[in-house]
Amino acid sequence: MKTCSGWQRARQDDQIEQREAQILQAASDLFDCYRYDDITLAKVAKAAGFTRSNLYRYFPTREDVFLTLMSRDMDSWVTHVTELMERSDISPETFVDRWMPIVLGNPRMMRFYELLAGVFEQKASAERLLVFKQRLNEQLSEIIDQLLQKNLFASAEGASRFLVTHLAFVSGLYPKLSVSRQHQDLMEKPGHSESPDEYRILMMEGVRAFYKTYQGDTRSSIVS
Repeated sequence: MKTCSGWQRARQDDQIEQREAQILQAASDLFDCYRYDDITLAKVAKAAGFTRSNLYRYFPTREDVFLTLMSRDMDSWVTHVTELMERSDISPETFVDRWMPIVLGNPRMMRFYELLAGVFEQKASAERLLVFKQRLNEQLSEIIDQLLQKNLFASAEGASRFLVTHLAFVSGLYPKLSVSRQHQDLMEKPGHSESPDEYRILMMEGVRAFYKTYQGDTRSSIVS
């Protein structure tokens, strides 16, 4: 970890990118270990080897930091979707079974998505939120184009509705799949009616229902 002594403000693009990368890596490491509400800009600054005032030069709010991380996770997801769409065994019959592993395979993105509307969009700076929204629209549009090329949806409108709806649904249930070992053992004891496996089944059933609903949807798009 770098100390704050000798810190100088980055003045060139490569220096700025390096400083931002330090901050993002520190925030990512903290997010792996702590609840979002327990992570402050001061903690991020300390982990990155910055003072809080210096960190403000790059990210005015905590939400700006995590919106940037979420956008990068979405980029990774687009890459995985592209790889999936290159497979020859993708069809309307197999779509959900092939699709869900790449959604659930990015747990941090699911955690971010759950925070998006209630936290990130409310507290991020207007400038950073605009950049995020523009990039998100590009990412979703790229995925929609690939879904249409595989004839998995009748229209961009249906694919759009499926993406937005199922991501909200999955991110809401996702915490039930990632409980601690102690909590999972408790849930599996006699007398407890819920378990991660049951929630996983519920999630798959829900996503299949969304796909069936929107597969042939031709109404106007809600991606904006």
